[in-house]
Amino acid sequence: MVRCLTFKEVKDIAGALEPISEASLKRKYIPQAFQDADIYPGGDAWDETGIDTLLNVFGDVRGFFVDAARDGEMVLLSTD
Repeated sequence: MVRCLTFKEVKDIAGALEPISEASLKRKYIPQAFQDADIYPGGDAWDETGIDTLLNVFGDVRGFFVDAARDGEMVLLSTD
């Protein structure tokens, strides 16, 4: 499945992600909630060290959307 995000959607996503701090994510990280929701990779993979992986990915995703919004780009998403 492929989805195209318009520039406005990219800008909205960047605006929502940009103010989120690593400290606020750490405070809200509850490994059991991730396990209960069966969030990839699932099972008991989410533990106290999982926040490090989450923060690395979050920083990359936030930077990607902020850069795309700054540059006036659309984004294609694929869930293959």
